Amino acid sequence: GNVVAGVATILDISSQRLAGENRRMLSTATEILASSLDYEDTIRQVAELAVPGLADWVAVDILDDKGLSRRVAVAHEDPAKVALARDIAERYPPEPDAPRGTAFVIRTGQRDIGENVTDEMIEAAARDPEHRELIKTLGIRSWLCVPILAGDQVLGAITLVGSVPGRFGPDEVAFAETLAARIALAISNAKAFREAVRYKRVLDA
Repeated sequence: GNVVAGVATILDISSQRLAGENRRMLSTATEILASSLDYEDTIRQVAELAVPGLADWVAVDILDDKGLSRRVAVAHEDPAKVALARDIAERYPPEPDAPRGTAFVIRTGQRDIGENVTDEMIEAAARDPEHRELIKTLGIRSWLCVPILAGDQVLGAITLVGSVPGRFGPDEVAFAETLAARIALAISNAKAFREAVRYKRVLDA
């Protein structure tokens, strides 16, 4: 009857908990995207939903009817950094032939992951000293950018940014691509509805 030893078992349920949170987030995002044909407004709400659970900050760029990229949403816990991210995007828009990042993803339809953004990488990407300091202020240490695809057509891209290296693994990639697919469906449905309305007006005229 004397206790001479004990055995303790510890089960790490972090991955299961994260998967559950992602499922709930995706379900909520789907409801938001289906709630209105104003897809830009719903995309902004979804971007805010993804912070900080999925990323430290999120940006969504959509191609307009002329094929030009336009940033429709930026979300961050810190409002000052939202303004800063928008300012950088306006003052230093991505170069169309850039080998990495949003422009690359929109041009190729392929995802891009930066697992460890070093000071040397920031130095190489900066276009001038002010640009370099602005990037450093945002605290970018990792990123994931996935295309928003409707079939083979690229509609835009979602960029997720982390303040620590290695923020985005296979689970985050899968989630981001699923979210991008839901956004693509919302955009396609909205455009189809607008086209139907326009066609009906032509017939009625």
